[in-house]
Amino acid sequence: MTPRSRNSRGTRFKLLHTGDARLLYRRGTLTLASGGADAAAAALADFDGALESDPAYVPALAARAGLAFDRGDQEAALSDLTRAVEAAPDDPDLLYNRGYVRQAAGRWRDAIDDYTRTLALPGADGAELLQRRAECDRATAKGSGRDLADALGRGAPAGAA
Repeated sequence: MTPRSRNSRGTRFKLLHTGDARLLYRRGTLTLASGGADAAAAALADFDGALESDPAYVPALAARAGLAFDRGDQEAALSDLTRAVEAAPDDPDLLYNRGYVRQAAGRWRDAIDDYTRTLALPGADGAELLQRRAECDRATAKGSGRDLADALGRGAPAGAA
């Protein structure tokens, strides 16, 4: 029997479930939600542990990508989101988030591709995606509006060439 102390239950839990990706991910999200000074670092360690246990565990990939983006590491965020999209290609949230990171990194055409793919999926927020695509089109100075309308299965918007 393990002696009881204030931390004995948490320690025992940690020892019994060290390699369970779902539990490590959950603990990481709870740690992050606590908002402590070292919450992001502790949560990242849990997400890393979850991915050591299951390298294709999509929730941990997405969470780790969010932390990477928050600390300004767009390449790490894109890497994790790309792995997540490969594992769950029909998840509109993953595609949207990857598009958002690509847009923030100035990869306009790649962002447009992700937003276009997301538009075709159920559960996608069409208005938000159209706005983001339009921002990318303006940034590349190549958007006529026609490819956007085609992606939606509509005619060209009024005023488009």
